[in-house]
Amino acid sequence: MKKIDVVLLVRRMNISLQRMKSLLAWLDLKQGEWRPGDPPVFSSDSDINVDLRNEQSQFAGIATQLLDAFNDPANQGLAAGECAQWRDQVLRLIAEMQRLPIPKGIY
Repeated sequence: MKKIDVVLLVRRMNISLQRMKSLLAWLDLKQGEWRPGDPPVFSSDSDINVDLRNEQSQFAGIATQLLDAFNDPANQGLAAGECAQWRDQVLRLIAEMQRLPIPKGIY
């Protein structure tokens, strides 16, 4: 079986996490500027909630792929020693994502 590119996948998780943080900042700004009865102060090209859900899905998919690979390192062409190091980093990223103030109803 082909060895998965752990470095690339962890980098993608980091990028996805940063995008989620940016989207949450935009969502916070958009909600903070909203005034009942007034037209929107600004509009975005896309629905921030949809983009946030998409990023969450991508992040979760990569995390699942990596954790599955770490549970069966020999089958994935990974050395057991490197799995422990990478697993800690992936779990740290997951914990950081879980601490994000994502409004209910988005996920």
